[in-house]
Amino acid sequence: MKLQDVHASIIAQLAAAPALAPYLPAIIEDGNDREADILAALATKGVCFALTDIESAIVDNSTPGLGCAAAKASAQLLIFEDPATTHSPAGLVLLDSVVRAIISSRELQVENLSRFSNEKGGVLCVADISATILFET
Repeated sequence: MKLQDVHASIIAQLAAAPALAPYLPAIIEDGNDREADILAALATKGVCFALTDIESAIVDNSTPGLGCAAAKASAQLLIFEDPATTHSPAGLVLLDSVVRAIISSRELQVENLSRFSNEKGGVLCVADISATILFET
């Protein structure tokens, strides 16, 4: 996988899951304020997926001369959920569905999960996703 393919691979895994596909398209965070887009998706679907930019790429240069270097690239999948808007799957079942969709790819790994609730009942789940990237030298 190449660095520029990480987002597309994550989105493809979500799209392949029939229960998750209705919540697409995912918002790709690009440094612009996307709050209006997130709120609009929550109001109509109850769930919004957003992907952060690639946050890190740890390169392993320990094998010179092979013509490539491996790296572990990381991004976060943000799962916004509004329990007041009817949707299914929801809650922990939604989170379970997302994890299962991501790990069904041999190229992606879920490294960490966090789940937060706000005072209005909204939920934010953060999945740290990594992929092995090859840089040709």
